[in-house]
Amino acid sequence: MLYGKDVTFLLIDMISLLSLFCTLGFMFCYSSSKKAEESQFKNTLQKLPIVAPYFKYFGLGLILISTGGFMYLYGVGTGILWFTILIMTVFSLGILLVPLKLFSLKGFMAITLLLFTLEMLF
Repeated sequence: MLYGKDVTFLLIDMISLLSLFCTLGFMFCYSSSKKAEESQFKNTLQKLPIVAPYFKYFGLGLILISTGGFMYLYGVGTGILWFTILIMTVFSLGILLVPLKLFSLKGFMAITLLLFTLEMLF
């Protein structure tokens, strides 16, 4: 036991990790769209020609993992509600900030590391 939690489910209990999966899933799906604006994230992903056709499926898989994690963590009804709120926020910010080029990969990773650190401390 680690702080009263089973170690095998420690990663599922992290809201930041589930939010990261949801955000990355959205970005993979968004970057596979032909109508999407050019962004640093899309250009970085396009350098991987082997997996480029599978971005959409990988993104959907990450979104489903995030949904399942929230449902496991909070129960079915509340988990779906949490996921719905998260996905509305992520999709809205993604659609607004990516064309304005305010969403960079370095900034995204810095914010993610900050959230992981805060979650592990508290």
